[in-house]
Amino acid sequence: MKKFINDPRNFVPEMLKGIALANPETIVYVPEYNLIMRSDAPNHDKVSIVQGSGSGHEPAHVMVVGKGMLDAACPGDVFAAPPAEYVYETAKRVASDKGVLLLVNNYTGDRMAFEMAQEMAEADGVRCDTLFINDDVAVQDSLYTVGRRGVAGNFFVMKACGALAEEGASLEEVKAIGERVNSVTRTMGIALTACTPPAKGSPCSSSVTPRWRSASASTVSRGGAAPSSCRRMRSSTSSSARSSPTSPTRPAIVSRSWSTAWEVRPSASFTSCSASPPRSWRSRASRWRAATSATTARRSRWQAHR
Repeated sequence: MKKFINDPRNFVPEMLKGIALANPETIVYVPEYNLIMRSDAPNHDKVSIVQGSGSGHEPAHVMVVGKGMLDAACPGDVFAAPPAEYVYETAKRVASDKGVLLLVNNYTGDRMAFEMAQEMAEADGVRCDTLFINDDVAVQDSLYTVGRRGVAGNFFVMKACGALAEEGASLEEVKAIGERVNSVTRTMGIALTACTPPAKGSPCSSSVTPRWRSASASTVSRGGAAPSSCRRMRSSTSSSARSSPTSPTRPAIVSRSWSTAWEVRPSASFTSCSASPPRSWRSRASRWRAATSATTARRSRWQAHR
């Protein structure tokens, strides 16, 4: 992937500084906490709304700080949750008499950071509440997540909460409209290729097998940065890409070929994901069958050479 970038270690602060320089009258940048906040915050006539997640998902969230949207955003490094201290300091700096609402994308690191920050802020007398966003329908029962992820649907929640907060609604009312919007918002992602983090310099997904590394392949239900996915398909038209993840299809089961990666076969029973589980997840019987098959194959080759 070709890109214009300086030192990858300075990617996030340089990006935030650039946003502040481009909006000097409306945005304030606090580099100690990766904080982008409205220049008129805190406004004690409205609820302050804060969100932050890993950088690399722009325009979320630092580029939607402004009237009718967020009052502040505090991103972490690329694809990493912000430290709890960043969230805590952000909540304190924008705390208003009406309170602070923390919007959290439903990832393990984000939940941990924001919940700790809420406790610390409340201990300092800041009225604070948290709303978790979980619009992604692809990984509701995933073993890798804390439930459905919060991805593109968070923009609808930000806008609804921001608009109502501007009208002077209470903290409870703003949280209620956010929960309502989140409850009726569902998303499914499709990616053409794996993303390339600045520090890594190569695609972050290693689960894509060589036969899928082509210009004609796309991945269904991929998260913003997550390497796991549920299905891969051949890219064709925008209409087919739009309808494929949501239209009724034949269910599939996951089968294992011992010499290749996981693959999906049609089935009439259920649907499962194609992510490769660790070897330790295989049952003892499965491992025994694999070892027996390998031993039998070696014995056959040895007898043939005799």
